[in-house]
Amino acid sequence: MTARRRAALCAAALSVGLLGLVAACTGSNSGAGAASSSSSAASSAATENVAAGGAARAPASSSSSSAAPSAGSAAGRATGAADAGAVLQGPVGRQVIKTASVDVTVDVRSGGRGAAADNQLVVDAVGAAYDKVQTLVGSQGFVGAATNRGATASVTLRVPVADYGTVLSALQDYGRVTASTEKADDVTGQVADLTARVKTMRAGVDSVRTLLTKATRIQDIMAIESELNQRQADLESIEGQLAAVSNQVALSTITVNLQGRLVGVKPPAPAPAPPPGKSGFAAGLTHGWDALKAFLTGAAAFLGAVLPFLPLLAVVAAVALVWRRHVLRARRPQPRPAEPAG
Repeated sequence: MTARRRAALCAAALSVGLLGLVAACTGSNSGAGAASSSSSAASSAATENVAAGGAARAPASSSSSSAAPSAGSAAGRATGAADAGAVLQGPVGRQVIKTASVDVTVDVRSGGRGAAADNQLVVDAVGAAYDKVQTLVGSQGFVGAATNRGATASVTLRVPVADYGTVLSALQDYGRVTASTEKADDVTGQVADLTARVKTMRAGVDSVRTLLTKATRIQDIMAIESELNQRQADLESIEGQLAAVSNQVALSTITVNLQGRLVGVKPPAPAPAPPPGKSGFAAGLTHGWDALKAFLTGAAAFLGAVLPFLPLLAVVAAVALVWRRHVLRARRPQPRPAEPAG
């Protein structure tokens, strides 16, 4: 009876200690506190179940062998959380996300060899600027997106924040900057909040793992593992958000829009001015003369069109004339022969 009472007292002391740890974590962050409190209650209930079964507890060696696989699987799922440890140092100074959009016009002088040749000059100049802009990212940056449409192109650069101003200044070497837009978002509070939540949630995960190593009954192990999986998933989600924001702070985004422009093209010669108009008699005489010329031109055109058919018409007319004479001769009455006298 005394041994059971001592086991129950030890279990109660362990529960109080765990509740104190979780309560301390709750005080550091209100958002994660609610989740920690509810999880602590579940952990406390599991601990009481462990205490209730203390009298029938198996030897320590068998308990360790049954809980080791579950603890190992939980540790494997927690490996990804260690990768985000580098971003938990907390914000140093202000955490600012810098973005910029720059329009660059590439002026190309006309070669004077026609429109097709000039268009090819523009395409070649934009392509050369397109390739040079991509080299501005350096060894620590990268090209987020790039599109070349011939006379226009677009490049999205991700550059270290320390090189942000240098890259913007270098763009002036590849053309004429016609428009520029910059934006700075201060995310210091967001980074601090996410960092605190990650620390708090990691402490909660560690407390649940401690309970898992002490559990012996199957139902206790299953309940604690379920709670551990949920906390681990929440922790990985917050770590992903923190990593994404930290990446945007470390690497600024610069979008460069290139546009080719042809210069030095000679304008076409202006059309000659029409002669001054006439009025009165002179205008009437001019209009009459123009009408006569138009009539003569039309008559000449008609004769020119009919002339090739004149020989054929002459043959047809000759045949018709011969036939007409033959018909008339056939119709003429023949003279009667003279009767003999007396």
